[in-house]
Amino acid sequence: MNRAGVTVALLVADGVVLAASAGVWLSAEVPTVTTTAPVSLTGASAAPATTAAGLVILAGALAMTIAGVAVGRISAAVVAATGAGALAQCVQLLRDPAAALEAAAADVTGVPAAAGEVGVHPVAWVAVTGLVVATIVALYAVRAAGSWPRDRSRFERAPQAVAIDPRTRAMDDWDALGRGEDPSGIDGTLDPKEDR
Repeated sequence: MNRAGVTVALLVADGVVLAASAGVWLSAEVPTVTTTAPVSLTGASAAPATTAAGLVILAGALAMTIAGVAVGRISAAVVAATGAGALAQCVQLLRDPAAALEAAAADVTGVPAAAGEVGVHPVAWVAVTGLVVATIVALYAVRAAGSWPRDRSRFERAPQAVAIDPRTRAMDDWDALGRGEDPSGIDGTLDPKEDR
């Protein structure tokens, strides 16, 4: 996979992660004084590292499009580490969703408990998939960045042939003669004895 392929893969994975983190991940009914009330948590609330990782993935993907080898590898390593950290938070949340929802229930109703089973919505797994893809692609980029051809930076100037006018060339030739050099380039130097 070349640099463009890595960038596209990271941007697609990042779009999935950010979109999924805005959706509802957990929901349940929590008891109130007289009845039950629905409580739900979005991915951004349940696993804040997901949204932060989405922003880091975006920045890293953009940096890799213009960076050299060293900066490209550093950017990929940061994206991989951030993705892995957010992934760990998501896995912990999905292993024990009740704990996260009970804390949210306590904020809403004052009762830190759910009346029924906590529902885990599929969008949570979509975010996990996006993080897995971003982490794997970033790890690949850490290794592959050295083999990518270096693109010319937009701030680098391409070498340009300098046009020399006849007058400047004549002056350069005269200076070369003064130094004892042959301006024709046929013979490296002039023998001062030959001029006598």
